[in-house]
Amino acid sequence: MERLDFPTQLKNLKVAHGTHEGMVGKNNEDSWGFFAWQNGQHPLYVSVVADGVGGQTAGETASLMTVEIIENYFTTLPKVEENEILKHIDEAIREANHQVYERALVEDALKGMATTIVIAAVYEGRLYTSHVGDSRIYLWRDKEMHQLTLDHSWVQEAVTAGLLTAQQAKQHPNRNIIRRSLGGMADVEVDQRPISTESFQASQGLALQAGDVVLLCSDGLTDMIGEEDIEDTLERHEQDLDAAVGELIDRANDAGGRDNITVVLMQQTAQTAEVKPQPAPAAAPTNSVSKAAAAVPPHTPRVVPVALDKQYREEQARKRRILYVAILALVILVVFLGIYLRFFSGAG
Repeated sequence: MERLDFPTQLKNLKVAHGTHEGMVGKNNEDSWGFFAWQNGQHPLYVSVVADGVGGQTAGETASLMTVEIIENYFTTLPKVEENEILKHIDEAIREANHQVYERALVEDALKGMATTIVIAAVYEGRLYTSHVGDSRIYLWRDKEMHQLTLDHSWVQEAVTAGLLTAQQAKQHPNRNIIRRSLGGMADVEVDQRPISTESFQASQGLALQAGDVVLLCSDGLTDMIGEEDIEDTLERHEQDLDAAVGELIDRANDAGGRDNITVVLMQQTAQTAEVKPQPAPAAAPTNSVSKAAAAVPPHTPRVVPVALDKQYREEQARKRRILYVAILALVILVVFLGIYLRFFSGAG
């Protein structure tokens, strides 16, 4: 497909982006990309954010490779049919996974490298999303945030299963474990199920309304600031996306900046797609969760294959054993205290 110049040839879309290494002196392992192609009579827009995992420059290499592979994949396509956009995104991510994984096998300095990825594509005013890991995509509509991606993390799975509350997840020792990554294994499972909540039914091909803002970010943003801060920033800078990006990064750094921070904003300036009827709650996507259950804060990821139920049961069993021992010790203490008091009171 023919590449379009950014931003001069964008139609009905505004874009802003920014990245920062954070405040702890680490390399910036985040990568991002925004690409536009002329696809027949209409432009196809694709935004990507990748958060690399690995020591030294490995994470940086994984994320940068991934963004470049996604770009090259779409550039070489002659055309993309609307009903095949998700298929092509899936194939692009799988190709990136293959190349990152294979390179890590042959270069010692890159062993274990991997990355998260979020992709948001807009075609004819409709939004298509895919992700792997705990980087996120949000939709800001009518001054309210809607999280569209569910973190692939240990604590998110535990919260979704009802084993932890969102508050408990913030302090859980496994809070920095992600369950999926790109490049960590020979194959990758791409998630293309947007989150639906009680108040907002999401779907692939969602018609964007005028003023809608799609936000892609690494966990360096959402680990540091909450949705309320993001909403406040977007509302105050609705007409200036560059200012919004700058303030979001500043807020994350002011809150500690413990990780790299990357933000991409896409704003639909005019509604061009017909709004489809919202599905009934019973027909919601598989990723239908409560807003609280989806609000587990991500942390700097470490890719560890953890058996969720087994590890959680073992941890709970350990806590129960400690509790039983403490209760038994208390009972023994009470018994001995009773004997002691009876003996000395009788002796008196």
